[in-house]
Amino acid sequence: MDDVLATMPSHLRLLKKVNPEGLWTPLHVLEAAMDVDGMFSHLNLVLGFGDPGDEGYDATAATFIRFGRYGLHPVIDFLYQLYKQAMVSKVLTPDQLRVVCTHIDAVAIPMNMHIVAFRAAHVRDVYDPRPVGFLSRMLEVHRSKFAVRAVSPSLFLSG
Repeated sequence: MDDVLATMPSHLRLLKKVNPEGLWTPLHVLEAAMDVDGMFSHLNLVLGFGDPGDEGYDATAATFIRFGRYGLHPVIDFLYQLYKQAMVSKVLTPDQLRVVCTHIDAVAIPMNMHIVAFRAAHVRDVYDPRPVGFLSRMLEVHRSKFAVRAVSPSLFLSG
């Protein structure tokens, strides 16, 4: 993960140069991220270690993947910003836009798979902020103490 995070500042600087009608497009940023020493090549090493359900997956995942601001969060934020820039770009053709989205998906789908596997394997208290984990636990343990709200037809206005 350290190699991935080390490449982030240069890619973020390139992303700041992007404007909808400018010379720098999200495709240029993506090409830089896909370079041999770019973020995507390092990220593929991190995400390509195995699939959930494989033998020893949990131990290997603990070695390769980190969450939060020193883990996947900046990568997810970068991909989101890249996607937003691509959607508003007036200079990208539909084929170029498809290339950008395909490459983002190639990284985002395995990332999501690992995040979902982590969330399924651990109690929420491990990864949620303390108040959210406490609320989740209270909702689960004391479910009968919380009222259930039913949708009533009288709440809707007829038009």
